[in-house]
Amino acid sequence: MPTQSFTWIPFYEELATRLAGWEKRQGELIAFLETLRAEGYVITPLNDKDQEGARFLLKEIDPFTFFGVFNRGIGYEQRLAILVRMKQHFELQSELPEDFNGVPVLNNLKSWFFTNQTSRDPNDVGRLWRVFHLALAKGPLGKKQFLRAFDECSRSNKPT
Repeated sequence: MPTQSFTWIPFYEELATRLAGWEKRQGELIAFLETLRAEGYVITPLNDKDQEGARFLLKEIDPFTFFGVFNRGIGYEQRLAILVRMKQHFELQSELPEDFNGVPVLNNLKSWFFTNQTSRDPNDVGRLWRVFHLALAKGPLGKKQFLRAFDECSRSNKPT
Protein backbone atom coordinates (compact mmCIF):
# COMPACT_ATOMS: atom_id res chain seq x y z
CA MET A 1 0.00 0.00 0.00
CA PRO A 2 1.65 3.28 -1.09
CA THR A 3 2.15 6.04 1.41
CA GLN A 4 0.17 9.19 0.81
CA SER A 5 2.08 12.23 -0.39
CA PHE A 6 1.90 15.77 0.94
CA THR A 7 0.45 14.76 4.31
CA TRP A 8 2.58 17.54 5.81
CA ILE A 9 0.45 20.33 4.33
CA PRO A 10 -2.29 20.54 7.01
CA PHE A 11 0.27 20.40 9.82
CA TYR A 12 2.51 23.04 8.25
CA GLU A 13 -0.47 25.30 7.53
CA GLU A 14 -1.70 25.09 11.10
CA LEU A 15 1.78 25.66 12.50
CA ALA A 16 2.30 28.68 10.21
CA THR A 17 -1.02 30.17 11.29
CA ARG A 18 -0.18 29.65 14.95
CA LEU A 19 3.37 30.94 14.52
CA ALA A 20 2.07 34.18 12.98
CA GLY A 21 1.07 35.34 16.45
CA TRP A 22 4.60 34.93 17.84
CA GLU A 23 6.39 37.81 16.13
CA LYS A 24 6.56 39.76 19.40
CA ARG A 25 7.56 36.57 21.26
CA GLN A 26 10.71 35.69 19.36
CA GLY A 27 12.70 35.21 22.55
CA GLU A 28 10.23 32.51 23.59
CA LEU A 29 10.62 30.78 20.22
CA ILE A 30 14.39 30.76 20.63
CA ALA A 31 14.07 29.47 24.21
CA PHE A 32 11.76 26.69 23.01
CA LEU A 33 14.28 25.64 20.37
CA GLU A 34 17.06 25.68 22.95
CA THR A 35 14.91 23.46 25.18
CA LEU A 36 14.62 21.01 22.30
CA ARG A 37 18.40 21.08 21.88
CA ALA A 38 18.86 20.36 25.58
CA GLU A 39 16.49 17.40 25.20
CA GLY A 40 18.76 15.97 22.47
CA TYR A 41 17.01 17.05 19.29
CA VAL A 42 19.16 18.10 16.32
CA ILE A 43 18.41 21.83 16.19
CA THR A 44 19.81 24.53 13.92
CA PRO A 45 22.67 26.35 15.70
CA LEU A 46 21.25 29.56 17.13
CA ASN A 47 24.49 31.30 18.02
CA ASP A 48 24.93 34.76 16.57
CA LYS A 49 28.28 36.51 16.23
CA ASP A 50 29.33 40.07 17.10
CA GLN A 51 32.04 42.32 15.58
CA GLU A 52 34.77 40.69 17.69
CA GLY A 53 33.65 37.19 16.72
CA ALA A 54 32.15 36.39 20.12
CA ARG A 55 29.23 33.98 19.94
CA PHE A 56 25.94 34.51 21.77
CA LEU A 57 22.39 33.17 21.57
CA LEU A 58 20.18 34.82 18.96
CA LYS A 59 17.92 37.60 20.20
CA GLU A 60 15.56 37.43 17.23
CA ILE A 61 14.37 34.79 14.78
CA ASP A 62 12.14 34.83 11.74
CA PRO A 63 9.44 32.24 10.94
CA PHE A 64 11.29 30.83 7.90
CA THR A 65 14.39 30.08 9.97
CA PHE A 66 12.08 28.58 12.62
CA PHE A 67 10.56 26.27 10.00
CA GLY A 68 14.08 25.51 8.79
CA VAL A 69 14.82 23.82 12.11
CA PHE A 70 12.87 20.76 10.97
CA ASN A 71 13.35 21.17 7.22
CA ARG A 72 17.05 20.38 7.06
CA GLY A 73 19.04 17.28 6.20
CA ILE A 74 18.56 15.66 9.62
CA GLY A 75 16.62 12.54 8.65
CA TYR A 76 12.96 11.62 8.69
CA GLU A 77 12.81 10.33 12.28
CA GLN A 78 14.50 13.43 13.72
CA ARG A 79 12.25 15.75 11.71
CA LEU A 80 9.17 13.91 12.88
CA ALA A 81 10.35 13.90 16.52
CA ILE A 82 10.78 17.69 16.39
CA LEU A 83 7.28 18.05 14.94
CA VAL A 84 5.87 15.95 17.78
CA ARG A 85 7.28 18.53 20.20
CA MET A 86 6.01 21.41 18.00
CA LYS A 87 2.54 19.88 18.06
CA GLN A 88 2.61 19.71 21.86
CA HIS A 89 4.10 23.16 22.38
CA PHE A 90 1.77 25.00 19.99
CA GLU A 91 -1.24 22.78 20.83
CA LEU A 92 -1.81 21.86 17.19
CA GLN A 93 -4.76 19.70 16.17
CA SER A 94 -3.49 18.48 12.78
CA GLU A 95 -2.19 14.97 12.39
CA LEU A 96 1.56 14.58 12.20
CA PRO A 97 2.83 14.20 8.64
CA GLU A 98 3.56 10.76 7.24
CA ASP A 99 5.86 12.18 4.59
CA PHE A 100 7.86 15.27 3.66
CA ASN A 101 7.51 14.85 -0.11
CA GLY A 102 7.95 18.19 -1.86
CA VAL A 103 9.29 20.08 1.17
CA PRO A 104 12.55 21.86 0.28
CA VAL A 105 15.40 20.83 2.56
CA LEU A 106 17.84 23.49 3.73
CA ASN A 107 21.59 23.03 3.81
CA ASN A 108 22.50 22.27 7.43
CA LEU A 109 25.35 24.77 7.25
CA LYS A 110 23.22 27.63 5.86
CA SER A 111 19.81 27.36 7.41
CA TRP A 112 19.16 30.90 8.60
CA PHE A 113 17.27 33.34 6.38
CA PHE A 114 19.26 36.29 7.71
CA THR A 115 22.92 37.02 8.31
CA ASN A 116 24.73 37.31 11.63
CA GLN A 117 24.43 40.48 13.69
CA THR A 118 27.56 42.08 12.23
CA SER A 119 26.15 41.94 8.69
CA ARG A 120 22.40 42.31 9.02
CA ASP A 121 20.30 45.41 8.90
CA PRO A 122 18.26 45.91 12.09
CA ASN A 123 15.08 45.53 9.98
CA ASP A 124 16.00 42.26 8.20
CA VAL A 125 14.20 39.90 10.58
CA GLY A 126 11.16 42.20 10.62
CA ARG A 127 11.08 42.14 6.83
CA LEU A 128 10.98 38.34 6.92
CA TRP A 129 8.08 38.42 9.37
CA ARG A 130 6.25 40.85 7.07
CA VAL A 131 6.63 38.53 4.08
CA PHE A 132 5.48 35.61 6.24
CA HIS A 133 2.33 37.45 7.37
CA LEU A 134 1.52 38.58 3.83
CA ALA A 135 2.13 35.06 2.47
CA LEU A 136 -0.54 33.69 4.82
CA ALA A 137 -3.22 35.84 3.18
CA LYS A 138 -5.35 34.35 0.42
CA GLY A 139 -3.68 34.60 -3.00
CA PRO A 140 -0.51 36.44 -1.96
CA LEU A 141 1.20 36.06 -5.35
CA GLY A 142 -1.50 38.21 -6.93
CA LYS A 143 -1.01 41.08 -4.48
CA LYS A 144 1.46 43.87 -5.15
CA GLN A 145 2.01 44.43 -1.43
CA PHE A 146 3.32 40.87 -1.04
CA LEU A 147 5.45 41.07 -4.17
CA ARG A 148 7.05 44.35 -3.06
CA ALA A 149 7.72 42.99 0.43
CA PHE A 150 9.21 39.82 -1.02
CA ASP A 151 11.48 41.75 -3.38
CA GLU A 152 12.60 44.07 -0.59
CA CYS A 153 13.30 41.11 1.64
CA SER A 154 15.21 39.27 -1.09
CA ARG A 155 17.49 42.25 -1.65
CA SER A 156 18.32 42.80 2.00
CA ASN A 157 18.43 39.32 3.56
CA LYS A 158 21.23 36.96 2.66
CA PRO A 159 20.84 33.44 4.15
CA THR A 160 23.45 32.25 6.60
